[in-house]
Amino acid sequence: MVEATIVCFDDSDFMRNGDFSPTRLEAQRDAVNFICGTKLQGHPESTVALMTMAGRREVLSALTTDIGKILTAVHNIQPSGNLDLYSGIMIAQLALKHRQSKNHRQRIIAFVGSPVTTDEKELVKLGKKLKKNNVAVDVVSFGEEDSNTNKLEAFINAVNKDDTCHLVTVPSGARVLSDALMSSQMFSGGNGDGGSGGGGGGGNDYPYGIDPNLDPEMALAIRVSLEEERSRQEAEAKRNAESGAAAPSTEESGSAAVVAATDGDDDMDAELRQAMNMSMGITAENPTMTEEEEIQRAIQLSAMEVDGAAGGASDNKADVG
Repeated sequence: MVEATIVCFDDSDFMRNGDFSPTRLEAQRDAVNFICGTKLQGHPESTVALMTMAGRREVLSALTTDIGKILTAVHNIQPSGNLDLYSGIMIAQLALKHRQSKNHRQRIIAFVGSPVTTDEKELVKLGKKLKKNNVAVDVVSFGEEDSNTNKLEAFINAVNKDDTCHLVTVPSGARVLSDALMSSQMFSGGNGDGGSGGGGGGGNDYPYGIDPNLDPEMALAIRVSLEEERSRQEAEAKRNAESGAAAPSTEESGSAAVVAATDGDDDMDAELRQAMNMSMGITAENPTMTEEEEIQRAIQLSAMEVDGAAGGASDNKADVG
């Protein structure tokens, strides 16, 4: 299905919060990249646009088929001001009027990670107006779901037509925001919207919702973005773990190295393992040795090597004499 989609980005000061790793802003950037890439992959004539709903509330990228413009605009967004969901959606509706063809279905995807201050009655009124103008709306609620759920549910119920609108609620810190969207009704629903291409194929048949054979550059861009997000999360978790624990002692570090070396032995082939066992005096008759026996064996081998070296030196001296 050919769609003209505008993504409304919540760039309020609440995006500085770290309940989504590393921040709500970074998690939202990653999710927006995924959505735009999937929408463009769904049909070659589909277009996407991007705008902000806090601070200046402006359209950063008009409707386009160029994912590069969207990625650049998303990267440059910085948090400021307070969310104005009502004004943001009104501006988005006006932007959709400039779509290339009136045959393109209109869709607004709004990210809401800040408290919604608009009255519920006003949102319901807005929803009915959008429904009358055949504008579908998806809302991604994250971070402030406790205070926003009732208002957003009323809004979605007012705008919904033929089950084309969705409210996706992601609890704070539950998981990666983009992963939650992949499994949501926005992209896995039965109405054919989202990442579906043509009549039956769905974007979820491929990693990140993109067929790398059809558009390798887009698939690479989305994959890199998601991998960077996961790397940031792993680094953040590691820093948090290290800050709450004491530095390991030298003995612990040495033990860890021994364990790592032992684990690495599992990857050695049979011949190399047999050679190592023979060098330590472990034979088929004595396949296992305790730690103390191994230490005693190593001392004996070392002493034999020292005696052998000393004997060789004496023989050389006698020959010289």
